Amino acid sequence: MSYKKMIFTGTLILTLSGFLARILGFYNRIFLSNLIGAKELGIYQLIFPIYMLCFSLCCHGFETGISNLTSRFFAKGQKKNAHHLVRLGCLLSFCLSILLMFALFEGADYLSTFILKEASAAPSLKIAALSLPFVSIKACLHGYYIGLNHSSVPAVSQIVEQITRVGGIYLLSISVFIMGADARIAAWGMVLGEAVSTIYTILAYFRRLFFENSIFFQKNLQKNNSNKNKQNKKISNKKNQNKRILNKNNSDKISKNYNKKYADKRTFSRQADSFTLSTRELLEHFFSFSIPISVNHFCLTIISSLETMLIPFMLEIFFHSHSQALETYGTLTGMALPFLFFPATIVNSLSVMLMPAISSAYDQKQHRQMENTISASLHFCLLIGIFSTFAFLIYGTVLGETIFHSKEAGQYVYLFSVLCPFMYAAQTTSSILNGFGKTKQTLYHNLLGVGIRIFFILLLIPSKGIPGYLIGLLAGYSLQLLLNLFCIYQIVPFYFSAEKTLLFPVLTAIGGGILSKKFWGIASAALPLSSFYILVISGFLYFLFFTLCQIFRESV
Repeated sequence: MSYKKMIFTGTLILTLSGFLARILGFYNRIFLSNLIGAKELGIYQLIFPIYMLCFSLCCHGFETGISNLTSRFFAKGQKKNAHHLVRLGCLLSFCLSILLMFALFEGADYLSTFILKEASAAPSLKIAALSLPFVSIKACLHGYYIGLNHSSVPAVSQIVEQITRVGGIYLLSISVFIMGADARIAAWGMVLGEAVSTIYTILAYFRRLFFENSIFFQKNLQKNNSNKNKQNKKISNKKNQNKRILNKNNSDKISKNYNKKYADKRTFSRQADSFTLSTRELLEHFFSFSIPISVNHFCLTIISSLETMLIPFMLEIFFHSHSQALETYGTLTGMALPFLFFPATIVNSLSVMLMPAISSAYDQKQHRQMENTISASLHFCLLIGIFSTFAFLIYGTVLGETIFHSKEAGQYVYLFSVLCPFMYAAQTTSSILNGFGKTKQTLYHNLLGVGIRIFFILLLIPSKGIPGYLIGLLAGYSLQLLLNLFCIYQIVPFYFSAEKTLLFPVLTAIGGGILSKKFWGIASAALPLSSFYILVISGFLYFLFFTLCQIFRESV
């Protein structure tokens, strides 16, 4: 499979599964918002700053490190090293997650009362802690599959998690929580989803391991037969030439599925696979890459958690009401922002596939390949961002009212729509920098961006409310994106066309928006359909117009 096709296929698989998972997640949020209300949804969202700190310690660095090194090991044909790495990673990550689970469980009351300033979040935090061991193992195995550019298992695992979560919450709502549900039901749904998806991922890994061992046995058998044939050729003389030719033909018939074109490559792969690193050497390789990423991500998560926890506090100053602040926070983070993250599914998938691919190309000094990949990735994520911005500007208010029956959620979707291009491009460029091994630069840029957001949270939210937070997000993501682009260009100069990537998509988005909006007005008056179906048809027209224009532009 070619380099571009490999990235495209992996991105497509992750995107399709991500979209399905997001749809299930939306259904889950709609169900939860009706079941427990905006305030309890806000309490549930409050636990994630603490939870994500634990996740960053026991999962993120392990997943990224395994993904990067697996890609390099398989590029060199060192399968044994890759599998040894996965086993070590799972063991270390699992042990660390057990320690963090007990620490989080025991300290939940203190953290909820004195850090989150919401004592009622403690039960949900204790329940969420139970998911850490499952998440740790799943993260390591996902890193292995992403490193191989085999994204089907992580994709299916994601869907299994969401289906189990939605189903689990529903079953709990009609059994254990039938007398009244709160934030705990969402936390239990998360634990069930992680547990079942982890079991699926483990079974998929052992199935692949068995398959690889079977293929390895067959290749060894072919190698032995080939060596015997070579020895026979050396012993035989000219009198046995016809016999040797006959033996060779028979050998070719026996191994007719053995592609001779790649025989040299397979020989090299077998020799490379015999080169195994000791546990100490493997850990040195792994920690040299994963520890900086873990530390970077942990530092970033601390600052991001501070950002997340400050928002309800500053909103309380703005509203002069603790209850109103929690409801607004729940509406923003549990209803409005997930709309913005929905198109980001494509960008997330691209970012996941980019890092090991860029890392492998960088390791092999394939500069032209890296240049083309960076240019195409940046063009694609900005295209998605521009499309999403105008879609939410046109339909944001209607989406909030139609899906969540919340006018406030719709207003926030409309307001935050301008973030999409900056947010998506910043994420993609950060992934590219990590692929180059520039983890320190990524950390500095992320910290600077979050620092600016915190500054605006403290400065503007108490006086302006949610619009003050938007200004901070816009400033933070813009600076982070500019710094990322500058560093990438220093490593690999890449081509960027403002006319193709910015001007033309903006014009087509405006044209598609006008067309779909006119259809909306006509259809609302003439067709006997609900607003939801008219919204879907209008959105499809906008998407079709925008996509066809981009295809036409590429063909010219």
